[in-house]
Amino acid sequence: QNNEIPPAGHLLVQKNLDLEFRSRARQDLTDMIVHDLRTPLTSIKCTLGLIRGRRMINDRDYRKLVEYADTAADFILLMLNDMLDLGQAEEVGLKAARGRIDLARLARKLGEFFAGRCKTLGVALECLMPASSATVSSDPHLLFRVWANLLVNAIDTSPSGEKVVLEATRNEDETLFKVSDRAVTLTEEERGRIFEKYAVTRSRPAEGGHGVGLAFCRVAGAALKAKLWVEPRPGGGNCFFLK
Repeated sequence: QNNEIPPAGHLLVQKNLDLEFRSRARQDLTDMIVHDLRTPLTSIKCTLGLIRGRRMINDRDYRKLVEYADTAADFILLMLNDMLDLGQAEEVGLKAARGRIDLARLARKLGEFFAGRCKTLGVALECLMPASSATVSSDPHLLFRVWANLLVNAIDTSPSGEKVVLEATRNEDETLFKVSDRAVTLTEEERGRIFEKYAVTRSRPAEGGHGVGLAFCRVAGAALKAKLWVEPRPGGGNCFFLK
């Protein structure tokens, strides 16, 4: 008796396995997105609750609460835009619209953007930029989001009390951007797949994030015709480079 599965049967089995894998991947992604969105949404809800009792807080604290809620909403939009644009990039590619960018101004914007998150996690952020008049030719929206995602990863994985550094250095016509953290130093194998979608590392376990932000950095870097890589940081941690 011939128990071998005919070729058509092999194709059907493989198709069913692919469908099951995609279904599980979608469910895992949904679970991770819900987990990641819970924190900023909870922050917004708590802030709105405090604002409703405005008579109990002064104007200065009121303005801070509004800023915190606005920043939490910005983080939600960052995550959602990363997922949407990553899906679009896999289908038709990602387009870059270049312009002149004031590096110091962009760094200040990032400092304001992460102020609340840094305070909550106890991680300091330092931005080291060239001269105040330094500019670079790039897509301002893509570059901001690449920096923001690299900083989210660095701040969230660094222990409390440590410092994350964003640095830009000029060399002739090239600009090298670097984000340095004090997270668990990635192994060579982890560095090779850190920019893959849903990548899991010791510093970023499966329950620690959806892994879309760094994958977006990869496709955005390609759109900017820039090289993106990571190296161990002297003394422990990692350095993410964009050139």
